Amino acid sequence: MAPMAFRQANGLLVLGLIVLTGLGSGAIYYRYKQPQLKAAMEKELSEAPTTLEGRLSLWHETAAPMIHHRLTQVARLSDELPWLVTHAVERAEGDPEIWGLDVARLPRELSRLDGLTVIVDLPAPELLGHAPLVGDATRHVPVYGADETVQDPGRRLSELALWFLEGLPDALERDIDGSALEIRVAGSSPR
Repeated sequence: MAPMAFRQANGLLVLGLIVLTGLGSGAIYYRYKQPQLKAAMEKELSEAPTTLEGRLSLWHETAAPMIHHRLTQVARLSDELPWLVTHAVERAEGDPEIWGLDVARLPRELSRLDGLTVIVDLPAPELLGHAPLVGDATRHVPVYGADETVQDPGRRLSELALWFLEGLPDALERDIDGSALEIRVAGSSPR
């Protein structure tokens, strides 16, 4: 019995058919799904709040987890030292005192609404421990001598928190007229 002869297919033709099948199936699915997605989007837009307070409440619902993440994960000095460092104070012997917040202890609900203001409540900076200041994250940490007066650590914490929130406060003010984001540090004036 003679072996069967196989016809060899043109590779470029097969590749072209695969690509067209992929593109065609995507286009067909889009045509099927697009009216449903459009209806769902129109329904969601019609149900969206129209008052400033309602819009701010919806904005806060989506932004509160970002605020928490930026201040508890991005702002930390390192994984080993989950601190947002405001300043350091040199000591006569040993590593300097490190002051700031232990962000691992911050509550999940860091922010709240007060009228048209999103308020982020932070505790006052405290002594976190003694550690050497090494690495890129410590380049901008103010270091005071043991006999120097520390310049308003609450204000420094507020400035750092705003810096770590990046464009979030500006985006809020652009998105919702008359709204603002305010950092309140316990024992300091609001910022």
